[in-house]
Amino acid sequence: APMVLDVHHARVTKDENYDVERIKRTWKDRKPLAHISSGKDFIDDKSHSDYISEEDIKKYSWLFQDFDVEVEAKKKEKALERIADNKFLLIKIN
Repeated sequence: APMVLDVHHARVTKDENYDVERIKRTWKDRKPLAHISSGKDFIDDKSHSDYISEEDIKKYSWLFQDFDVEVEAKKKEKALERIADNKFLLIKIN
């Protein structure tokens, strides 16, 4: 079964030693899926923030190259706009 890389879930559970290549292989010939989110009140808060923090955009910008990324944020559309406008991303988000 295809595995989804959820970087916030990994951070909250203190299990950030995920095997990216193994996750990619579970998707066979399809682009893998990842979730990105930030903690609401602190970095490993289980609740999702309204937006993705700039720190997380910088840290996980590589996801947008290798994965289809779902933004898990309370203000999804505005969060996506902020990500697309962020100077740390090297790609254009469609």
